[in-house]
Amino acid sequence: ELESARKENQELLTQIKEGRNMGYLFENMEHMDIQEERRKTREAREELEQALRELESARKENQELLTQIKELERNKTVKETKE
Repeated sequence: ELESARKENQELLTQIKEGRNMGYLFENMEHMDIQEERRKTREAREELEQALRELESARKENQELLTQIKELERNKTVKETKE
C-alpha cells in the first residue's frame, strides 16, 4: 500500500513538472488577496506584541505588590515582637 502511494505521488509530481493538468490543481482554489492577508498578519502581530507588553507590565506590577506585601508583613512581625 505504501508503494502504491509512492507511485501515485510520483505520477502526480511528473504531471506537475511537465505542466499537464495544472488547471485542475487550481480550479477550486479561492481568490486570495495577498496584500490583505499581509495587512491582517501585521495587525495580528502588533496586537500580540501589545498584549505581551501589557502582560509584562502586569507581571512587574504584581511583583512590586508582592514585595510591598512582604515588607508590610515583616514590619507587622517586627512590631508584634516589640510589644
